[in-house]
Amino acid sequence: MARFPRRRVIALDQRSHGLSDPARGSDTTATFVADAAFAIARAVAAPALVVGHSWGAAVALELAAAHPERCAALAFVDGPAWPLAEVLSWEDFAARAQPPLPRHADLPAALASARAALAGAWDEDLVDFVRAGYREEEGALVLPLSAEVRRAILRDMHAAAVGVIVARLLDALGVPLSPAIAECLWCSLASDTGWFRYASTDVETMRLATACVEAGAVPWDFARRSEETQPAARLKLVAPVFDTLEIVGATAF
Repeated sequence: MARFPRRRVIALDQRSHGLSDPARGSDTTATFVADAAFAIARAVAAPALVVGHSWGAAVALELAAAHPERCAALAFVDGPAWPLAEVLSWEDFAARAQPPLPRHADLPAALASARAALAGAWDEDLVDFVRAGYREEEGALVLPLSAEVRRAILRDMHAAAVGVIVARLLDALGVPLSPAIAECLWCSLASDTGWFRYASTDVETMRLATACVEAGAVPWDFARRSEETQPAARLKLVAPVFDTLEIVGATAF
């Protein structure tokens, strides 16, 4: 980090990563968010610039929503910023996102794999780090992040509705639910959940939808403006769009 000599950079190893404790089967994204908030509170006195990548980006986004007092800014890198349930069923997503976990016969094999992956960045001081990153199972070395825990994490990533995340952030900031905000959140919820048909529809989503209606959102008006009334120019674009669609299984791209 020579480019940022005045910055203190802290890399957090989530549960079942590096030297951190193994995750439990009951752990969810909320658990990892709480861990990150605790780490920031203990490590720095002021709000931090939080950077999240891939699954860590989803955790970072939830962290900013649940604990805005801990985040001075957010860098969201290559993570799911919208409900994946909009484009993939849970079965399709789980199949794509759960490749076989690494499994090594012994420590030398695990070290050889790490050396090959890191190439020029490898150094022998990483041996202890690699050793701590595996657990023994049936005579082999496997990652501490079990298939059960990983499945729970992926389930959260698949189902999280952006409107709910924004509502949590507004609530943490003490922003009241005005009619204008309620209308925007309702629009987000309806889009995120496919009109409450996708897996992102849960108890929290329905409670927020109720609160939005109570605050002044008008569902039928949003449906009329977004679904039932289309300008001629937009309709003319439908045909060329359909011509470019590629059907893969039950999904159109």
